[in-house]
Amino acid sequence: MKQTLIILSMLLIVFQQSVAQGSTTIESFNRDVMPQYQDYFNRAELTANGQLQLTATGKYNLLTLQDKKNLMIGVIKNWQKSLVLIHINSKSELWGWNNDSATAMLLDSWDLSSPTHLRMSGSKMEGTSRHPWFFYLGGMTYLDSNKNFDAALNAHVGFFLLLNRWDLAASYSEVIKGSTSSDNFSGQLSLGLLSKVYFPIKELNISPNIGGQFDFNIISNNGTDAVTTVTPSLLLGVSWYVGIGSLDIGCKIGNGVTTLIGYTIIPGFGQAKKKHTN
Repeated sequence: MKQTLIILSMLLIVFQQSVAQGSTTIESFNRDVMPQYQDYFNRAELTANGQLQLTATGKYNLLTLQDKKNLMIGVIKNWQKSLVLIHINSKSELWGWNNDSATAMLLDSWDLSSPTHLRMSGSKMEGTSRHPWFFYLGGMTYLDSNKNFDAALNAHVGFFLLLNRWDLAASYSEVIKGSTSSDNFSGQLSLGLLSKVYFPIKELNISPNIGGQFDFNIISNNGTDAVTTVTPSLLLGVSWYVGIGSLDIGCKIGNGVTTLIGYTIIPGFGQAKKKHTN
C-alpha cells in the first residue's frame, strides 16, 4: 500500500510539472514571440491536443502563399513543439516543418463556407473528403380546379470536383400529366448529365450556382409509341446550407422553364461542420 501511494505521488508530481511546463511555454511564446507578429496574429493558445493555435488578422489573409511561408518559418522555429493551426473567420490552415527542405510547409487548408466541409484525421484528409459525393431529391405536384394534374420527381447523384466549387452528377426525372376525370395522360422519363459551379456567400451561408444539363428524354402520350429527344438546359439556382446538406431552389431553362425545389444530402456534412466549429 505504501509503495502504491509513493508511485501515485510521483505520477502526480510529473503530471503537475508537465502542465506547468506547457503553461510556461505558451506564456513565454505570448510574451517573447507574439509581439513580433502582432500585425498578423492577435491571439495564441493551445488546443486540447497541445497544438499551437493562432488567430490571424485581416492582414495575414492578404499575404501570398510565399509570404505566409516566410512568416511561418519564424513562428515555427520559435515553437518547435507541434503543428500550428491558424484560424481567420471561416478559414483554417495547418502548418508544419519540412525537415528535408528546412522550411515551413502548408499541410492543409479548408473553408467552412465551402459547399462541403473537409474532414481532418491528423494531418491527412479522409478519402471521401477529396471528392465528397451527394444525392438530391426533389419533386412537384399540381392540381387545378378542372382536375388537371402534374406530378414530377427529380433525383441526382454525383460528387464535387475542383476546389469543391464544381460538381458533376447523373440525373433521373419523371413527369406525368393528365386529368383525374379521364384516362388521358402523358409522361416523360429523362436520364441526364449535369454540372454546376458554385459561388459561396459565407456571411449568408448560401451559394448561388449556375450550370448546364443534357437530358435523354422518352415521351409517351396515352400509350402511343414513345418519342425520344435530347434536350440541353441552363441551370440557375441557390443553395442554403442547413442541417446535413443544403435546401436548393432553382430553375431549369430548356424547351420551357421548370422551377425545382429539393434537398441535397452530403454524407458527413453535419459531423464535419460540428467538428470544425468546436
